[in-house]
Amino acid sequence: MTPNDVKLVLLEVLGGGVFLNTTAFVIFVCGSLISVALVAGAIGFFGKRGETAAMKRDIESIKDNLAQTTTVTEEIKTAISGALWLKQKRMDLKWQCYAEIVENLGELHTLVGESIALERLDPEASKQRLSEASEALRRARRAGSKARLAVAAEVRTVLTSFGDKWNAARTPMEQGTVARNAWIEIIDIARHDLFDEPRESPTVKGSAQ
Repeated sequence: MTPNDVKLVLLEVLGGGVFLNTTAFVIFVCGSLISVALVAGAIGFFGKRGETAAMKRDIESIKDNLAQTTTVTEEIKTAISGALWLKQKRMDLKWQCYAEIVENLGELHTLVGESIALERLDPEASKQRLSEASEALRRARRAGSKARLAVAAEVRTVLTSFGDKWNAARTPMEQGTVARNAWIEIIDIARHDLFDEPRESPTVKGSAQ
């Protein structure tokens, strides 16, 4: 009941010929207004209480969703970090393997070429170069064995072919050419594998010099 409703009831009572003394009039009006206030307060209280309860439920739901989202986000970040770390480790291993193979094959064909050039001028120095070339060959083979775990399949094929051709070579000139061609081809494969550069021409035939 609103204050307007109280006013209408009061008018109906007075209009019906009922006389109210001052005390009764005050009690009636005050009682009606108090009851209105109590009803309004009760409605407001329970309404607010319902709104508060709903708000609390919403807040708890938001907190739960946020916690789940945070957990999933952290799991995704961990997975991505792990994948990136593994990818970087593989790239580091590839780089190391390619670098060792290229370094030793390059040194091998250079030493063989120097040995050939010094054969008549300084036989002892020529033999020394061949000895150093043999050591470079051993290092290249060790690097190639390890590289088979990480490098592109093409490199494994080139290394196998290099070993066969080296063993079949009859002269230092032929060995130098085999080493040079393998060196050039592996450099080409490595640039494509590591840096995504386009492949160049196939193995270049030529001399060890």
